[in-house]
Amino acid sequence: MKAKQKPKPAYIPDPWLRSHAVPVADLQLDPENERKHDRANIDSIKGLMRMFGIMEPVGVRNGVVIRGNGTIMALRELAAEQATALRHEADEGQLGEPGPLAAMLPDPDMQLDWAMVPAIAYEHLGPKDAAVWRVSHNRAAELGKWDWGALQKTLRETDVGWTEFGWEPAELELLCQASWEPPEQSEPTPEDKPTEVHTAGDGGHVLILKLEGKLAASMKALAEASNLSPADLLASWIGQETEGDAT
Repeated sequence: MKAKQKPKPAYIPDPWLRSHAVPVADLQLDPENERKHDRANIDSIKGLMRMFGIMEPVGVRNGVVIRGNGTIMALRELAAEQATALRHEADEGQLGEPGPLAAMLPDPDMQLDWAMVPAIAYEHLGPKDAAVWRVSHNRAAELGKWDWGALQKTLRETDVGWTEFGWEPAELELLCQASWEPPEQSEPTPEDKPTEVHTAGDGGHVLILKLEGKLAASMKALAEASNLSPADLLASWIGQETEGDAT
C-alpha cells in the first residue's frame, strides 16, 4: 500500500520548511501566552504571509504553540478568507507587480487554503523552561531598536505598500518627509521608552513623538482639523516650542 503523501502547500516556499508542515487544525494556541496580538499585529502578519508565504516555523510543545501564536491566529483568518497571494495596486487602481509568493503560483489569483504551517518540536523543554523561553523570546525581540536613518532610507526608496505590513499612513508621512532628520542614537536611560522618536528642530530643540497606531491616528485627525499634513503639524509644534524657548 502506498504511503499517503504529504500535501505540498505552495504558500510554504522553502522545501525543508514544507517537509515539516503540520495541519494548523492540530495545533492549540497557548492559553498562558503573555503576548497580546491586536488587530494591527494580526493584519501585518497576514500581509507578510500573503506577500512572501510562510517563511518561518512555529514552535510546538505537546501540541501547544509556544512560539508563533500570532502566526496561527493569522493563518486561521487567511484560511477563513481563502485569501489569495498579495499583489499591490498601482496608483491608477490597476494591479501592479506580483509579490514573491504570487509570482511562484501558476495563477496569482488562486484561492489558498492556508491549512498547513511548518512546526519545530520543543518537546525537550519542561514547563518551567518553556515559560522562560516564551517570555524571554518575546522580550529579546522587544528590546531591539530602529536605526532611524536606515529605516527612513528604506521606507523612502522601497516602492511597496507599507500600510499592508503594520505602518500607519501618518507614521510613514512623518518618517519619510524630506526635512526630517533622524537624531543621533545614544544609550537609553531607564526612563527612556523604546517607542519614542526624538525629532530635532531648529536651535537644537527636541520634540519627543511616540509613534504608535492610536497616537498616529489622533495626530492625523488633529492635522486634518487644522488643514495641515501631519508632517507640517509636527514642524509647527517644533517651531512654536523653539520660539517659546527664545522668549
